[in-house]
Amino acid sequence: MQNPLYIFGAGGHGRVIIDTAMECNDRPSIVLDDHPHAANLFGIQIFSAVDFPFEPGFRFVVAIGNPAVRREKFEWLLGKGGLPATIIHPAASVSKQSTIGRGTLVFARAIIDPSVTIGENAIINAGAIVGHDSVICDDAHVSGGALVGANARVGQATFVGLGAIVSSGVKVGDGAFIAMGALVSHDVPDRFKAVSPHRREAILAPIHDRLE
Repeated sequence: MQNPLYIFGAGGHGRVIIDTAMECNDRPSIVLDDHPHAANLFGIQIFSAVDFPFEPGFRFVVAIGNPAVRREKFEWLLGKGGLPATIIHPAASVSKQSTIGRGTLVFARAIIDPSVTIGENAIINAGAIVGHDSVICDDAHVSGGALVGANARVGQATFVGLGAIVSSGVKVGDGAFIAMGALVSHDVPDRFKAVSPHRREAILAPIHDRLE
């Protein structure tokens, strides 16, 4: 019998994770949230994370899309004695020759090719494709329908938006932001954002600047 599974985060992302876990026959025991606004989620009781009495050896996943906040809660739950759970939807296609880190979530219809390395606490969302020999670093989020080509790299805590394309061999730095639908065919430095009007080559700018 597996140790109890806790979901941290009672928002929309939490609902998707609960549904995915149930598809894996791994029903969560409870949902935790800093500010609960409901009593339960899909029949699973929600508790305030403040002063919650954690059981030794509990398993957890963090249901928060923002990479920085997800890492913060990941470390906090580790400090409470938690064990990160990796959840892969049965409708995802994941090569047995690839490596998926602890606490990472792979949703329905995602495709992960051979020789891919995905770090811990990452998200590969529904319908995303990760090409062979690519690296998705810790805390990264590859959104639904996004395509990461072969031999590419998506840096730590980087967000790749819905339907974006990171071309084969491209290296995207840490803390970067790839906008929805962006076409990225050149390397992106750390903490840069890339937007792609009308599916043309992406325009890059530091994240603290505003794109005109």
